[in-house]
Amino acid sequence: MIGLARVSQTLDKLPADPGFDRLREVRTDGIRGVFSQSLGYLDISAHVGPLITTAFGLKYSAIILTLTTVLITALLALIIYCAVLTEIGSRFIAAICGALLMLIPAAAESTLGNHGSLKWPLVAVLCVVISAREFRSRYIGVVLVLIFFTGLSNPFTFIALSGLMSQYLKKRRGGVGTERLIIACTIMTTLLQFVVWFLSGVSSHIYESATFLPWKGMGMFWWWIWISPLVFSTIVLAYVASVSRIRSSTTTYAGWLALSALVLWILMYWEAGIKDSTAVATCSLSSIALLIAVHSLKPMKIQRLLFVGAVGSFALLSIPWFSAGWYLTDTPNWSSEIARLQSDCEHLDVQRGEVLIQTTHVEFTCDEIGKWG
Repeated sequence: MIGLARVSQTLDKLPADPGFDRLREVRTDGIRGVFSQSLGYLDISAHVGPLITTAFGLKYSAIILTLTTVLITALLALIIYCAVLTEIGSRFIAAICGALLMLIPAAAESTLGNHGSLKWPLVAVLCVVISAREFRSRYIGVVLVLIFFTGLSNPFTFIALSGLMSQYLKKRRGGVGTERLIIACTIMTTLLQFVVWFLSGVSSHIYESATFLPWKGMGMFWWWIWISPLVFSTIVLAYVASVSRIRSSTTTYAGWLALSALVLWILMYWEAGIKDSTAVATCSLSSIALLIAVHSLKPMKIQRLLFVGAVGSFALLSIPWFSAGWYLTDTPNWSSEIARLQSDCEHLDVQRGEVLIQTTHVEFTCDEIGKWG
């Protein structure tokens, strides 16, 4: 319900980036298009939704794609809920942690409304799952499936090992079988992505037009998604270090998540600068770590006070950006554009036409319109 509410005004719209590119790849190449290397790396998460849309007419592609993206994100939120519940035992905190994946400011435009950015919430969820000792021990099958799906969607999946490596090094040799399997699978998918990138010949930076410094008139939205992960992660790590002698498993779990969020923030800032799509992972992961750290505090009065303050502050900062902004709303409805093009092909002497996505013009031949419906 949260996801649908956030994209209710943009249900029938496509984002300018990636636009129709991923949909064209799967409509042209079928299942092979899911493993397209046009980006310089594999991203099957950006192609699963477009593949599902091929079962429907072209006019309904945007609606089906948005619904599919929301459903996948909801499934990822459910995995977070299960992992956190297994690790700390609180259904209430686990539910909020899962919801955070869809509540952070950047989620409306950079996850729920953009199928091309699913690779970032995938990394966040994988960090939560891999760092959860009890969950990964009980549900290793789920963890491995998530590793392969994430690893074949994001070349930075190895970051998810940040919260595991220290645990692995502290364990005795007899009890590290599961951890070794997780590490091996993660490294394998990372190496595969490296081979794809190396053979593609693209630049070492996925995002070429990165912005690393604040700009004039930079709004609160951008300050929030840039600074909050660093601040939240640092606070949690400082707290965990201060209670090193008496910390519980819940506190330790928060520390692993904060470490993963901080490593992810540093690498993504180096790679992409100040960017909303990568912030989906860093903001959600650091917020989850902070919430779990607050939950571990004693006595209960302090815990409740900080919890209410944290949730209240988050709500006040997030409400203004609950609905998708101009990036998605300032574009015609996809179904209307396709209907117009279908009419032109049927009644006018034209061989091709264009559909507008913001300032991007997507060209179709009338043969494609007829074939794809």
